[in-house]
Formats: sequence, C-alpha cells, structure tokens
Amino acid sequence: MAAVEAIDLKAVGATSDKKGQDSAANLFAARLTGANLNDTVFNGVSLAQARLDRVHARRARWTAVTAHGTDLRGADLSGLRIGDAPSDFDFADFTDARLSGRGGQADIGELQLAWAYLCHTVMAPGRRVDRDCHARIEAPLRPVPNPARSDPFVAISGASIQSPRPRPRTIRATVDWASGAGMPSGVIRVLAVDRVTGMPTLVDEQRYRGDLPETTDYVKTIDDPRLLQAMAAGSRVVLTASQYPLATPRRSPT
Repeated sequence: MAAVEAIDLKAVGATSDKKGQDSAANLFAARLTGANLNDTVFNGVSLAQARLDRVHARRARWTAVTAHGTDLRGADLSGLRIGDAPSDFDFADFTDARLSGRGGQADIGELQLAWAYLCHTVMAPGRRVDRDCHARIEAPLRPVPNPARSDPFVAISGASIQSPRPRPRTIRATVDWASGAGMPSGVIRVLAVDRVTGMPTLVDEQRYRGDLPETTDYVKTIDDPRLLQAMAAGSRVVLTASQYPLATPRRSPT
C-alpha cells in the first residue's frame, strides 16, 4: 500500500493485527490527509514520509511504528498509545498537532519527539510547545502593483492545471517570447516543489532551437504516477520559460 492515496478515508477501528500477534504493513509515502483513524491498531506499520495531516487518531494504538519524516500537521493524536516497543518519529512534523484533547492524553513525551518538529503542538492540557517554530526570515512575496510596468522579456499567461479525477493532470500555459531579441532558442520547464522537503522534481522540459514563434501554446498531460505524486496537493508547481541565443542550455538532470 506504499504511496496509496486515500484522502478523507474512514477507517475507524481498523487493525493491522486481528490475531493479536506481531504484524506489519507498508504505508510509505501514503496520502491519508484528513483520514479518520480513531481507535486504529497499527503494529509494526511503516508510515514513513506519509501525509497524515489533519488525521483523527484518537485513542489509537500504534506500536513499533515508523513515522520518519511523516507529515502530522494539524493531526488529532489525543489518547494515542505507542506502548513499550520503540517507535520512530524522527523528523515528523507535529505542527499544530494535538497530543491531548477529546481522546485523552497521548503517551508520547518530548524525549521521544526530540528529533521531531514541534510548533504550536498541544502536548498536555494548557501546555503548548513551540520549540521548533521559526520566525519568517524572508519578506512575503508581493505582486507587482501594475504588471504591465514589469515588462518581462518572456511573458507567461493563462497557466492552469486541469485535474480530472483521479488522473491524469493537464498543464496549460501561453508563452509570449521576446521577438527580435536575437535569442531564437528557448526552453519551457515545469517543476514540482515538495512542500515538506523543498526538493524539486522535473515534471517536463520542452526545448526549442531556432525560429521561435512569437507565441507558444504549451499543453502537457501528466500521467506518470511518480510525477503525479510529486504534484500532490500542497506541493508547488512552477512553470518557467527562458530564452537563449542559438546555443541551447544543457538538459536539466531528471
């Protein structure tokens, strides 16, 4: 079940261990955003790099789980029990998560979350931990007051992503090249930037060598599961267009 997508899944009381013995399951990189996992029993389950933001897991029993790098932002983990077997929460994101609330008090302490991200995390009644909150370093991006005055050499307009469920996804944009600039070569690239790691994935690259038209209507349909996962909700999809002299730039590594 690695990389499975089950947003808003209803799995109250689900168990990986019906016989009460050791068991395991692989939910690596799964997307379970908003899932209801109240009263679930997970033994030896890998949740590494999964997206469990805004899940409800009240009174759940997760023993020996691997949640390395898991997105638990806004999750309700009140009353969660992890037992005596060690669980891995290193680099998991508990921003705005609740470990205390309607489900009771979770039996996870700060020592077990020493390498996790805690920001606005409710650890106990009346006790919020902001250990890993960071002030904004860069000023927020502001749009150009009058885009017409920005006068870009290469202009992109009408960019959109059409998302028929469940897939594929079609990217469209219109690129107006700088005619008469003595740069007859160009390249259009689409990148997906992961919202957790900030790492980019090259989704598509189209290169044009010589005799660029004034306008290119870019259309690309993405159906590769790996690229669709990179473009998942929350990730930032960026389309760029650059113009060059006759010698084209080197192809970006994939």
